[in-house]
Amino acid sequence: MNEPFKNIAAALDRVTSIAEHVPDDVVKSSARELQRTFAERGLVEPAVDRLQDSVSKLSKHEPPPHEKIVKQLDSVIAEQLLPELRRVGFDV
Repeated sequence: MNEPFKNIAAALDRVTSIAEHVPDDVVKSSARELQRTFAERGLVEPAVDRLQDSVSKLSKHEPPPHEKIVKQLDSVIAEQLLPELRRVGFDV
């Protein structure tokens, strides 16, 4: 796998790993779906939208102690995953 895609795969691994600790099955399944879609070279943009939407909805309702992990997930998506996807031309 060439470098840009390797960086995306690493960011997706991080997102999926963090999502596994979030107390919401929709977030977990959205993260897994995005990782699977990327691996299968499917349409990534809708999968990113679903993940961001599920994290956004959860962040509005999640009280401590899970608030920190939700914020961490949101941060990794915004600061690592999205920039890597945009770097190779995805419209996210």
